[in-house]
Order: sequence, then C-alpha cells, then structure tokens
Amino acid sequence: MNKYMIFENSAHDIQVVKRGWSWPGFHFGWLWALFKGLPLLALFGISVIVAVYVCCLLYLFHYGMPLILIALVVSYLIQSVFCGLLGNKLMYKQLAKKGFELITVIPAHKPDIAVRIYRQRRNEQNYQRLRFSQRQARLNIA
Repeated sequence: MNKYMIFENSAHDIQVVKRGWSWPGFHFGWLWALFKGLPLLALFGISVIVAVYVCCLLYLFHYGMPLILIALVVSYLIQSVFCGLLGNKLMYKQLAKKGFELITVIPAHKPDIAVRIYRQRRNEQNYQRLRFSQRQARLNIA
C-alpha cells in the first residue's frame, strides 16, 4: 500500500503527492517532469540525453553505431532514475512554494481513495466540533 501526502492551501484546494519513488517519473522521464510543472528536472533530463548524443556523434567514426545506441539507452536510464527518485520530492517543494501545507499522510491504494479518506476524516472532525459547540451553547443557555 502506498502512502500519499495530502496538501491543502488556504482556499481549501487539495493536492496529493505519492511519497517515495515515482513510477510515472521513471517511465516518462523529462516529459512527466514537464507535464507536472518541474522545468528544472525536465531540463536536466533533456540535457543528459542531448549531451550523451552529441558526445557519441563526435566519436561515431571511431566506435561505430552501436555506441550511440548504448549511450542513448544509458542516458535515458540515468534521467529516468533521477526523475523517479527526485520527482515527488521536487513536487513537495513546488507545492510548498505555492502556499500548500502538508496536512497528513494517508496509506491508500490510489490517490483518489486517499483524498476520499481525508475528506471523510475532515468532515467527521467538523461534525464533532459542531456537536461540541451545540452542547456548549445548550449549557450556556441553561
């Protein structure tokens, strides 16, 4: 079961980020980072691939075509591992800069289930506060 971090801002917008390794970040690399609004991570991924490709083109005549293919696979793996490791951590920081605050961590199988559990807990707490304030009001009247 995954652990999801629930972030909320002052306007009560809720964002969910998985804790730990990011499989979409690993599989889609710099494209995922660009889609999630992490331009530095996307730029890192693209620059790794381009740098390795350019280096391979410079040495193409000495080593032949298999080197380029191996180097591109290795560079893709490097940027994929970095996006998988750092993607969610950078999303935490990005949300903090946007004014979101970490509220809780909820274990769940999917992010939408984690949000549903969080909203249910929040509604239960609000209901308990309301009942407490109604009891206090009745005691003050009597």
